[in-house]
Amino acid sequence: MAAKLAEAMKNPLIKPAELARACDMSIQAVQGWLKTGRIDKKHLPALAAATGRPLEWWLDAPAEKKSAPKVRSFVAKRALDKMTALGAKLSDGDWQLLLTTAEHLAGGAGEKPRNRKQAASR
Repeated sequence: MAAKLAEAMKNPLIKPAELARACDMSIQAVQGWLKTGRIDKKHLPALAAATGRPLEWWLDAPAEKKSAPKVRSFVAKRALDKMTALGAKLSDGDWQLLLTTAEHLAGGAGEKPRNRKQAASR
């Protein structure tokens, strides 16, 4: 389970504090999960929601190809909100990196803002 958690946390928007908050646990508990891999199954639905990974992925159950890991819309919206807030402070290269990350997290669905002005108008 530690490997699953580490893989899910490769997403730059998923931080130990976010997972701790989603599971109503401490950051130290999440760090312990990363070390030991022992996560109570009662936390899996919250982890699935917070990471956008389907519950089947966390349980190692075969998932349909259609249910490939996708970030839920509220996470994608939060990412866009953060991008908009940070946009004025970023270089063009960093801005493009954020756009690419957001598109990846949203599963390539929907229209992404092409520039800072378009993002701010959303």
